[in-house]
Amino acid sequence: MKWWERLLPLGTVGLAFVLRVWGLGTQGLWADEIATVMFAERPTVPDQLKWLLNARNQPPGYHLTMRAWLWPGHQEFWVRVPSVLWATLAVAVIYALGRRMAGRRVGALAAFLLATSPLHVWHSQNARMYPMLVTLALLSNLFLVRLAKRERWCDWLGYFVCSVAAMWTNFSAPFVILAQMVYLVFTRRRYMKLVQHWFVCMVAMGLAFSPWAIAIFLNGGLHKAGIWWIPPARPFEPLVTWYSFVMGPAGAPDAFYGLFLVGGLTALALLFYAAWATRRESALLTLWLALPAIMVMLISLDLPIPQKRSAYLDRFLLATLPPLLLLIAWGMVRLVQHRRRLGELVCTLVCVPMLVSLARPYLDTRFRRDDWRGVLEYINAHAKPGDRLLMHAGDVHVLYYYRARKDLLDTLVMIDAPSSTGKSNADAESGWHTETQKASRVWFPVYVVPIQTHLWLEHRYADPVGRAMEDEAKQWMDARYQPVEEHEFTGIYLSLYEPGANSQREHTR
Repeated sequence: MKWWERLLPLGTVGLAFVLRVWGLGTQGLWADEIATVMFAERPTVPDQLKWLLNARNQPPGYHLTMRAWLWPGHQEFWVRVPSVLWATLAVAVIYALGRRMAGRRVGALAAFLLATSPLHVWHSQNARMYPMLVTLALLSNLFLVRLAKRERWCDWLGYFVCSVAAMWTNFSAPFVILAQMVYLVFTRRRYMKLVQHWFVCMVAMGLAFSPWAIAIFLNGGLHKAGIWWIPPARPFEPLVTWYSFVMGPAGAPDAFYGLFLVGGLTALALLFYAAWATRRESALLTLWLALPAIMVMLISLDLPIPQKRSAYLDRFLLATLPPLLLLIAWGMVRLVQHRRRLGELVCTLVCVPMLVSLARPYLDTRFRRDDWRGVLEYINAHAKPGDRLLMHAGDVHVLYYYRARKDLLDTLVMIDAPSSTGKSNADAESGWHTETQKASRVWFPVYVVPIQTHLWLEHRYADPVGRAMEDEAKQWMDARYQPVEEHEFTGIYLSLYEPGANSQREHTR
């Protein structure tokens, strides 16, 4: 092997780090990242666990690690660094896994695909648990593959620790473990002794996760989780997810003159080709990719089941990104070996759109993250004494991270959802209606980002004015008061009203 081939994996890991750390602190935190900081900065660990238990949508593993990490400070760059480190480690691990399963070339190509994956880079620059989940899922499967070759206590320990840590990081991790179980059951004749030991390990893993599972059950179960806003899934959803995993947030099918559509469809063709042509060797990867997506899709279908919750979002399935890229890399290598020119053409058709999609968020200001920082800076700079701030209850936490002025916090008017307060719809509305009528001026930022099963930035930030006008509270304000200022920020539409001035409109009740 040539010297540059030895250095190639290291260079790929370095490239992954640079792509993820570039511009890391230039954009403000969006609402979910701010929630990460707020969870991590609860006064005590029991208080932090209580908050997470009430939310019921995440285990506490990631947030406990962030609690320790944020001890020196919570600047935007620093808050996001753990995601960068986890994501960079994932590139090294996918190389090791690909090399062990299919050879050095597949490992190196899979590492390059993950290093330059538009979706992985995007989430690697967010202060959320998904890069940690991806890396732990990779490590779990790497240790399992090593155990299939030779059982050693250190690999069993690594498998146990990484699998349990993944389960404590996100509720999608058990689906990855389920895929491993199905694989071992179907290959039990080859791995009879391993299967026996694995089920013993599963008992230990269940016991390790049982404290949180029991706490969730005693607190009302997952059907009360705060994911009511996720739309139902459709039967073909996994195919769209796999497309978005390849082309990323800036690679919507209808964008860039069809370039991304061609690249995504070519990648899917490669995926199915590799899964079939190497079905015996790649069965674990195929199950790891397909089973979680299909299971979550079935759970999330629009069926008349009492207390059912949809849980289908692309980011919830990010633990299945590595097997997709490994299979695509495997298909590329195999195709080049058998039909060189066709293989090179197919590789170009996949990689060029991926790299274009990767570059767009760096170059196009339309694809920046929600600009709560800009909104609060503007309000703090231009608010006058006596001004009041009107906000939906779900957005209020951003005020504390970006330090809204104390006089605005003290007189904050919140729009509560009736279900969250126990009030009737009329009572919930009358409270903020009355408070805004008393104010001389009211600032009202409206979050205008739509709910998306698949993250398409092209659609996420389109038509902010139209989406702001769909907000019922803004409709009520606009029907009574003429806005004296309106400003568009990325993901937020800001309006200023003067209820106490002569801007009140005639209206009928």
